[in-house]
Amino acid sequence: AEFADLIVNLLADVNNDPGLTTRFFGETSKFPDMNSSHPSYNAAAVVTTRGIIPADLGTGNFEPLKTIEGADALLIIRQLQNELRQTFR
Repeated sequence: AEFADLIVNLLADVNNDPGLTTRFFGETSKFPDMNSSHPSYNAAAVVTTRGIIPADLGTGNFEPLKTIEGADALLIIRQLQNELRQTFR
């Protein structure tokens, strides 16, 4: 969840879109393991919607307390790079 928060704050700054940090407030949760009132819910919704960090395919869980291992972190950074490339086209 903390990594998702960091990514969304970066995207909001780069895109000059502060609304990105609140885009999914007030909606019904997309994740069985995360209530929409969770402080990182918006970030989780943004990064999964954009394909930067995937939710668990089997359960749909975001797993906000899960530790991101090195290889997974590299894949996430690669997806973030792709997102940023689209921004600067």
